[in-house]
Amino acid sequence: EGYRFLDHEGRQVGSCWVMYKGGDEKLYRIRKHDSFIFRLEVDEDFRGMGYSKMIMSDMMKVIQNKGLENMCLVCARKNVRALSLYEGIGLKKQGHKIFIRLLDHNIPYYSL
Repeated sequence: EGYRFLDHEGRQVGSCWVMYKGGDEKLYRIRKHDSFIFRLEVDEDFRGMGYSKMIMSDMMKVIQNKGLENMCLVCARKNVRALSLYEGIGLKKQGHKIFIRLLDHNIPYYSL
């Protein structure tokens, strides 16, 4: 599922994606987790305003409201901003992996 995030004026400030266990596990390999968050993006004009933290907070609420117990996400080790965000909201590093992901499906968007 894809989610679009809008500001109070209706402008899109960012987006985020989530795959749930039982989804296309061939592509997402999330068998050990209930959900997998990926491609958190904040539009360039809105960066540095705290929207990443708001988006992650909203995504965690979406997952909790579905009654799911755990989530995971993947981030490049060089992405210092993202790692800082995730650490700042209490997420813990679980390890390092090298992988390639090929997305060949259209995934529906939802607006929050």
